[in-house]
Amino acid sequence: MPFSYSSEFRGMVLDQIRAGRSVAGLARELEMAESTLYRWKRQDRIDQGLVPGTSSREGAELQEARRRIKELEGELAAVKRASELFGEDRVMRPKDLYPIVEALGAEGHGLKGSCRLLGVSASGFFYWRARPLTARAVRRAWLADVVAEIWVRSRRTYGWRRVQAELAEVYGHRASRNLVLSVMREQHICGLPRRKSRKSGRSPDGPAADLVNREFDRDGPNQLWMTDITEHPTREGKLYVCAVLDA
Repeated sequence: MPFSYSSEFRGMVLDQIRAGRSVAGLARELEMAESTLYRWKRQDRIDQGLVPGTSSREGAELQEARRRIKELEGELAAVKRASELFGEDRVMRPKDLYPIVEALGAEGHGLKGSCRLLGVSASGFFYWRARPLTARAVRRAWLADVVAEIWVRSRRTYGWRRVQAELAEVYGHRASRNLVLSVMREQHICGLPRRKSRKSGRSPDGPAADLVNREFDRDGPNQLWMTDITEHPTREGKLYVCAVLDA
């Protein structure tokens, strides 16, 4: 980090240069770099209007303007990110905005500035962040991990009903429908949609003819064979099972 000289020290050095002291001798005496003293001397001549250039006052104003522009750009980025986090036209309680402030802080935005932009108290946010987790929050965090594990283990197919059932059967934990749905929505997970049921109907050609007149009793093998086929939908597609029996 470069060393910064006070304005009083700089003014004293410039007074000696204006009085006729050589820059080289003064630099040796003060144990400073000659380039620094020459830069100060040139800036002093610019401030006096003796040579063209940007004065110290104009430079300070320009630096302040750049700082303000950077600050406004940061605020604009924070507003844009905050709108993405809680969505448009959504009314939220102040304490529901605290996690958004925390998320903005984790992304590099200033915490106090984020509180000001979202209209919440900075002291209230810092108190909220320092408070210990409640039993309800701990239970919800545990439930979120378990629900995600169940959903992944089901090959991302389970909906809230099956997740709720497995919570009770495997983990011995009973959770309400609304709680399971809320946790799944927070993690953007959902079950596969149900397949649309197809109405069964008769073949357009009508029923098949009864070739044996309902007489299925036989006294020996290879006299009458019967067969039927059935369809089973599975996760890997449709499976067909065909049974063949000797009457």
